[in-house]
Amino acid sequence: MTPYQSPPWRKLTELSGGKGVKAEWQDFPAEFLAITNEQASAIPCNDRAGCYMNVVQHGPSDIVGICTSDTKQCDRRTLKKSELALYRVDHKKLATKIAEAIGFTEQHEKITGYTALWKFGVLNPQAEHSFPVYCFLGQTSSQLDKIVNLLCMKEQKFLLITPTNSLISNASSEASSRHKSKLIGIDDVMTVDDAGKITTKDSAQTIVSNWLETVLPKSAKLGSEYQFPTPAGVTWEQFIFEFPSTEVLLVSTPKASSLTDQLNEFISLLGEIDKNSHSSFMSLVTQLFQETVYDESVSWFAEKINANFNGSFDEFFKHIKNSTLIPFDHPVKTYRWDTIQQRIEPEHLKMKDQRSGKRTNQWMLLLVLAKTGGSLSWQDSDADDKLKKQKQSLMKKLKETFQLSDDPIPWSRKEKCYKARFVIRADDNVLRQLKGLQWQA
Repeated sequence: MTPYQSPPWRKLTELSGGKGVKAEWQDFPAEFLAITNEQASAIPCNDRAGCYMNVVQHGPSDIVGICTSDTKQCDRRTLKKSELALYRVDHKKLATKIAEAIGFTEQHEKITGYTALWKFGVLNPQAEHSFPVYCFLGQTSSQLDKIVNLLCMKEQKFLLITPTNSLISNASSEASSRHKSKLIGIDDVMTVDDAGKITTKDSAQTIVSNWLETVLPKSAKLGSEYQFPTPAGVTWEQFIFEFPSTEVLLVSTPKASSLTDQLNEFISLLGEIDKNSHSSFMSLVTQLFQETVYDESVSWFAEKINANFNGSFDEFFKHIKNSTLIPFDHPVKTYRWDTIQQRIEPEHLKMKDQRSGKRTNQWMLLLVLAKTGGSLSWQDSDADDKLKKQKQSLMKKLKETFQLSDDPIPWSRKEKCYKARFVIRADDNVLRQLKGLQWQA
């Protein structure tokens, strides 16, 4: 029988201060570690588990380790500088991998005032239902209990990731359940094999989807005849398709409003914000457009958005909300524009084979479009003789789902390729996965 091996994520709770030499991190994935400028004063002995040796430096290149046990059971030995380097977890890389596994938009930042709490992103199943994704990287269940209690004092539901499931106490589990929030361990999301290769667990998205089933209204859940609530007068050009993961597509479009209407409401919001917040926001806009803001009129903003963001208020506002210059709880950052957004999975579009559970060619074609920026030509490696038939099937499903009669991906004679009329893109972590993707019939 193979002996039980605890997940490497336990090291996130075992190492004091979240730092250790390579020997202490053991089987923790190296790609999630970042070297610091600090050196250890003691490191593990080679021969005995739990035994440490003090680091004694006689000179720049004369470093020895002396066992700290009473009986000095481990031999004194010469040490290399590389053995003394302290490493910490690379929060950004960890956030990127977890976002890829679960399917949320990454927004990485340390939450001040909370012990070992990071914001990793936002899970956005639809515009009126977004959930912050946090990660607790502390060491004890009692620390986690306090974090959960503080988060539960707020109305907003959340997804909180912990190093391991075993860190979640009954108290935290019950508190989060009453709040209709969700706690999961990194060991629910990823696994590491003996060779150090990281694999995302299929169960991760299932766990999150099951939770969303309990907190989303029925209209947002999967259905056999799903239709996107497309507003009257909206065209394909106003849609944004974005893949936060290969299994999830976020689709958004503004409600039937002109850029002028959007800006009028936005500028009205600025007048309701306190003076200091308003000043910090206008300072950000000044940096964004590289021009001092003298006139907060609709015409000034419209001119700048047309010049810098192709006339898209959504693109302008997304840039504002993703800026690290604004605190995560800033009024401007927490403001939600009147946009329809829904989280779509292959089942919504009938793009998942019921027998095999695999995604269909139409879903893969959407991923290819995201990879290429919305175009496919016969010269592309992603295109072949059967592309036209698959494109026709995709067009039919999109027209039915979004209730628009025009072709969403027409042939462009000028560019000699199929060109999506909507914006389609993917997060960086998804693009890395799609690097070698080729369309196959």
